[in-house]
Formats: sequence, structure tokens, C-alpha cells
Amino acid sequence: LDLSGFTEGAKEVLWDGACSEVLLVITARQRAIPFVFSSETLSSEERFVQVPVLQLQGRKAVQVGVCCSTLDAAAAPVALYDGTLYSVSACGNLTSSSLAYFSPPHANLQNYLASSTSAEPNSLTIRCCLQLIALGRVEEALRFLEKLYGTEEGDSAPGVATDCFEAVGWSALERLDLPTACSAFAAAQRSDLVFSLCSLEDVEEIAALKGHLKARNHQWAEAAQLLLNSGDPEASLEMACEAGEWQLAVELAEGVCADFIFSYPEA
Repeated sequence: LDLSGFTEGAKEVLWDGACSEVLLVITARQRAIPFVFSSETLSSEERFVQVPVLQLQGRKAVQVGVCCSTLDAAAAPVALYDGTLYSVSACGNLTSSSLAYFSPPHANLQNYLASSTSAEPNSLTIRCCLQLIALGRVEEALRFLEKLYGTEEGDSAPGVATDCFEAVGWSALERLDLPTACSAFAAAQRSDLVFSLCSLEDVEEIAALKGHLKARNHQWAEAAQLLLNSGDPEASLEMACEAGEWQLAVELAEGVCADFIFSYPEA
């Protein structure tokens, strides 16, 4: 079990001899966090599947393991909070979960999904893809979808699958992973986006793309600097005004003589 994901910092792991299915994680604050799991093979008649377990670390979701769930109950995401497994409702509320089995991350879930013959992605497929995106593993998410729906040019993914491919594409684009973004958008049948990305030829155009992506995430100051580097001072000035970076805005305004800066009272 990789313990690097615990925000408090795990110091050691203890095995409870009285109950061989309980693992205790001792954190730096001397708190004992129990994890109940089972190493025994589960009955195939109960149709258990492995579901990734995510822990929120700051603003980033990190996979810390997987737990077993019945196929019927697997539609709800699973979260790890304060040492307890919870299911997440549609409203985002944490509810006590009956998902009792916990183990290190492995590929059983993806193997199960890859063996499915369903043409349309089910909720478990979609959630697995979104969790990989949340973890920043966009290349893995793309390979996962390609394994399910093919990579040949003539392959035609179902409608929901194209939405998944497009989600991977946008996530890859935000990370400026252009090869992954192009492959995902191509699978999503977004030839317009593929053409636009493939037409980027020089450093200035890529800097402009970075700037607009920063602005999309409301990182105005960084966006303004990137647009300035791309040779578009007017767009950079507008970003600087949005960011409230008035010293930079005034310097830019002197260079481009843009009157709209005076529409901002703060200027």
C-alpha cells in the first residue's frame, strides 16, 4: 500500500493480530486509521468489482487504493475521508458506505471493463475515466478508452464514448499535452479541434494557447504575461485589467494606446 497519499504523513503500518483483516496506519500525529479489507477471493456470483478510492489532497484528488463493491452499488463514487470510506451522493454529500474491502491500486477494474461487450459506456466506465482525469492521468485515460472502443481510423465510438474522449482531450489540452489532446479529439470526431491544434507552428502561437488556457482557469496574471510573450499586447492588456495587475496594465497601455483601460475605475 502506497502511503504517500496521506496528508498527515504515515509513519508506520501495523497489522492487527487479533483480526487479520484490519490494517492500522499510524500517522505523524499519532492517530490510528483502520482499514478493513479482505484478501480472500470473493464469490463470482455476488458480482463484485474493484472501485478506485480517491482522497482529496488540497484541490487534487489522489487515488489511494481500491475497494470492492457490488456491481449494482458501484454507480456512486467512493471517497476516503478521515480514515473512513464513504460513498458520494449525487448532491456531493458523503454518506457512510458499506464498501468494507480495501486494497492497494491495481488494474482489476480496468480489466473487468475491458472485457465488457457493451457498446455504450456504463456509469462505471464513465466514472473510471473521469477519476483518471481527476488524477491527472490523461494518457492512461486515453489508453483505457482506446482499449474499449478501438484506435483504428474507421472505428466509430458510441455517442457517450465520444463525450469521454472529448473530456480527455480538454484535460490534456489544459496540461498542454498536445499529442494526447489531438488523439483524444480525433477519437471524439472533433476534426475542427484537431486541425486547429495541428496548425500550431511557432512558439508565439503555443504561448497564446497557454495564455487562453490560463485565463480559462482564471489565472489572469499568468495569462497576461503569456499573451504578451505571444506578441498580442492588446489581449495581454485586457487580461492584466481582469487580473487587477494595474502596474502591468499601465505599462502595456503605454505601448498599445488602448483606451478601454480607462473603463476600469481602478486604473
